[in-house]
Amino acid sequence: MKKNGLVVIKYNNFHIPFTDYDQFCFAVSRGEFDCLKSGHIESAGMQALYDNFSPEELLNLMKKSPDDDESRMQFNIQTMVQVDQGTTISGSDIAALIKEHNRTGVPMAKLLRKLKNVEATSIITPGPGVPEIAERKPNR
Repeated sequence: MKKNGLVVIKYNNFHIPFTDYDQFCFAVSRGEFDCLKSGHIESAGMQALYDNFSPEELLNLMKKSPDDDESRMQFNIQTMVQVDQGTTISGSDIAALIKEHNRTGVPMAKLLRKLKNVEATSIITPGPGVPEIAERKPNR
């Protein structure tokens, strides 16, 4: 590898090991995450998703994990629901949304927006299935 015409790395001498983040990027580019159905993403990682998709688009692309293994989930969604003053939410409406969520795999954060007289705000953060950002090691 050269930079400005000078040899920076000679691959025949050694190779820098891939970090967990590198492995994650390779897995995303191979399409190994079934929970995230999307088009072409030019750079892998959560920031690339946030840069290329709006929160509504992310919710539309998300599906419930088929095995419910929380340690593999790429997103953590927290939703706050506010009901208009003077109205209430029926328990049967919530139960119907839970059944629909289990049947279709559509995130509850998206389904809650179907309720009448409700304002739902969701916060989407990286889930436990996303590797932690590796610290850069100083030059050798």
